[in-house]
Amino acid sequence: MWKQSIPLEYCVLQVAQTGPAVGRLGDNPIADVVVDESGRHYRFVGVAPRLENGRVNVDALRPDEWIVEPGLVYVEDKAA
Repeated sequence: MWKQSIPLEYCVLQVAQTGPAVGRLGDNPIADVVVDESGRHYRFVGVAPRLENGRVNVDALRPDEWIVEPGLVYVEDKAA
């Protein structure tokens, strides 16, 4: 049985604001930019990879990448 090394909850970004939509994932808009509760900006880089059991593969995230529900990946934009 496969085990993730990092709990998903540790990788989910709490979003306070969103920018304009660049697309949709199902019924959900995909924001080009999101802002967290501390004012840090993140830009959309893709859809979160999934494991065979359907769970998000948090071990596949790169440094500074975060999950925004419903499974979108954003990277911190340190220039913003």
